[in-house]
Amino acid sequence: MDRLDNTESRDLRVQQILKELGNEEGPEGPQGFVAASAAALSNAIGVVVPDAGAGTYLAACMGVKPSAGFSVSVESASLERNHVTVQLALQEPGPDDLTAAVLIAPFAVAIIQDLDPKEKNFSFVAKLNWRATPVGV
Repeated sequence: MDRLDNTESRDLRVQQILKELGNEEGPEGPQGFVAASAAALSNAIGVVVPDAGAGTYLAACMGVKPSAGFSVSVESASLERNHVTVQLALQEPGPDDLTAAVLIAPFAVAIIQDLDPKEKNFSFVAKLNWRATPVGV
């Protein structure tokens, strides 16, 4: 049986369980949360998080934004030694998009199934999904 060398990275099973726009009550800037249970995460972010079983619960908050059209999602996670890297995808409205002028605080909640968060370091890494604008095409 092959064993994973603890220096190698391995992909983890991530399931997004909640994605919302939130309201202006969210954190001012981007922030990530890690918890050992849905209840603990619910207490931290002030939103009822559905219990999806054993694992590590994550919340990724974009911070307060000035209009609709912003969103965040948890795409994937990987483990290398005791470090977990969580990949996020951010969406922002384009310059020509019509959006409602309302304060929102988009966030996403996910679970890494069967992962105990104890003695692990976490980092949230975001990529911004921009649409390309054709010029002279």
